[in-house]
Amino acid sequence: MLDLRRDYLQILIFQLITIPVVVAFFALIQPPKVAALFAGGLFLIYGTFALVKVQHHAGAKTNPLLWLLYIHLFFISLPLISVRLMNWSTPFEYLQIFGLPAPLFHTLSGWVYGAIMALTAFNLWRVWKKKTV
Repeated sequence: MLDLRRDYLQILIFQLITIPVVVAFFALIQPPKVAALFAGGLFLIYGTFALVKVQHHAGAKTNPLLWLLYIHLFFISLPLISVRLMNWSTPFEYLQIFGLPAPLFHTLSGWVYGAIMALTAFNLWRVWKKKTV
């Protein structure tokens, strides 16, 4: 139980730290599409870290967090960074990912990231509560 609690806490801390780091990338790195590559790389690292942490626990296959992390990594982060790299000279607003305009896809990815954060916090609370009862 302690191991699971520690893993959820690490995932949540990593995710919370990722947000200001990404903001800093866009504030400090020019042009913005280069900053986006750094941000995308960080999201890939985060997704891989969290996926490894979650999938080695008992019951992982039935944990909605695991499936959201798969979506984040393989259906959001990798496609987003791949499309950006393959269409380097095209402005972001003209790109499409899975038939969706890139800005809309990016907005949806933010919702998934928020859902991962909320579910991680909920799972941490649930594990913490179970330990203290």
